[in-house]
Amino acid sequence: MAISSLEAAYEVCRLSNWTINHERLNALLYLLHLYYLGEKDEPLIDENFRAWFYRPMLVTIYLKLECFHGRPIQNVFYTVNPHLKTPEILFINEKFDYLIELSDADLFEKVKYHNGALDRTFREAVGEKIDIPNTYIKQEYMDFHQK
Repeated sequence: MAISSLEAAYEVCRLSNWTINHERLNALLYLLHLYYLGEKDEPLIDENFRAWFYRPMLVTIYLKLECFHGRPIQNVFYTVNPHLKTPEILFINEKFDYLIELSDADLFEKVKYHNGALDRTFREAVGEKIDIPNTYIKQEYMDFHQK
């Protein structure tokens, strides 16, 4: 069962000791969703990512955290249970150390693969701010990330 984007964002921010910014958070959430979808064959997050300005974005996260811009995100997740220990939260904990060590360049390169889900969505759609299908995200995992 997928968790909410706010639950996933809370966990990533908490694990970062509240040092992560908005753009990095969205990139990490996208990769965590991609790995979970690829490895578990089900979505990590119960919200569709959107193709926004050549990057994947969760609308709920954008609206909640846009006030932080490039600054570290503070704990504004008042409705999230901080003691949640679902398989999805445990997965985030398992993958976090690897992903947080990626440089910004490496992290953003991973979310913008040529022929990846974001690229395919932009090429096949008219305009921006459209949902990236989970089928495309899973295919990206199979094509570029599977070990």
